[in-house]
Amino acid sequence: MSENKIEFRSVAEIKADDDGKYIISGKAICYNEPTVLYTDRFGTDYKEMILNTALDNVDLSDVPLKYNHAKEKAKILARARQKTLVLENKADGLYFTAELNTNLGEDVYTAIKSGDIVGCSFGFICEADEFDTDSNTRVVKKIAKLTDISVVDDAAYKETFVEARSTDYFKQLEETKVKEQEKREKLILLTML
Repeated sequence: MSENKIEFRSVAEIKADDDGKYIISGKAICYNEPTVLYTDRFGTDYKEMILNTALDNVDLSDVPLKYNHAKEKAKILARARQKTLVLENKADGLYFTAELNTNLGEDVYTAIKSGDIVGCSFGFICEADEFDTDSNTRVVKKIAKLTDISVVDDAAYKETFVEARSTDYFKQLEETKVKEQEKREKLILLTML
């Protein structure tokens, strides 16, 4: 059923915090939750559901964060390759944290903080899907490529969200990594004694 074309899906909720840096975080993809994408003139809902295994083995090392899926390079807000975008694939969805370092990023951050932008979206190329005619639900089983995640003005998946964060989040993340490394080193030393 897949046609190797880029598809876009929007999700919801974004927030912002003050701290001198423009940091946002959110949930870009919701797994295993059917979402109505279209209602026909007879009132029939057509839904889509992304399986929680759809991103298994997908390379996420160069995914960009954009505003409204803009094609212009200048509209990129952050990027995984540059470490300004961190993606975390969890059982219930794909989460992200991004530091926005551009003029557009500052404007987007302000819009998120004020509640004008509350949604996220994702662009993808489908590798495997199926359609359940009983429930009128397209089930995306495998994504070939995640082309981008975006903060958007309007979201299809209302369970998604974005929020503004403080730099305390990154400091806490770094402290946790350091503590874990120290524990590993102590364990290695103890096993050598």
